[in-house]
Amino acid sequence: MSAYSVYNDNDLFLFISQNDERGFRELFSRYAPKLEPFIFGIVKNEMVAKEIVQDVFLRIWLKRETLNTIEKPASWIYRIASNLSLTYFRRNQLEKKVMMAVQQETKDADTAGLENLDAKELQKLINQASRQLPSRRRQIFIMSREKGLVRKEIAEQLGISENTVKKQLGISLKFIQEYIQKVTGFYIPLILLLSFLK
Repeated sequence: MSAYSVYNDNDLFLFISQNDERGFRELFSRYAPKLEPFIFGIVKNEMVAKEIVQDVFLRIWLKRETLNTIEKPASWIYRIASNLSLTYFRRNQLEKKVMMAVQQETKDADTAGLENLDAKELQKLINQASRQLPSRRRQIFIMSREKGLVRKEIAEQLGISENTVKKQLGISLKFIQEYIQKVTGFYIPLILLLSFLK
């Protein structure tokens, strides 16, 4: 249990509005497990639901400076999730009846500004950044993030220490984080970045 678990959602929004990544990490841990089944119930697609969850938290972070003005964080978070689900339906031209049902639930939602950066674009930037890593570092990164190997397995296969693997992965994540900030102007917290690497 984190030290931030004692705080309510409004407290977390205030912390996040002040660039507190630990507060953001607590909010992510608190809401991500709830949002995925909620979104899946709308879009009926597990992969799309996971992507929309990432989009929700990406938007929370990008709008962090205004979070301290939001009175009902839970409602606001679910409204973003509903908006993004509706956008998915529109883009894929699904049945009009389903689309209208979701639209009725979110008729008062404000969707302005939600198209600035989405999960697919961020994933593309991550891939671009990883391709620029030195060959050995990229090999370790791929073994960890794409093949799902733990540090011990990577160390054994490459004949290096676990500490070296840990250090190289940390350098890779920092590079990707800085690359994204350089290209987009947006700083992405590691907890959010890691959710795109699972």
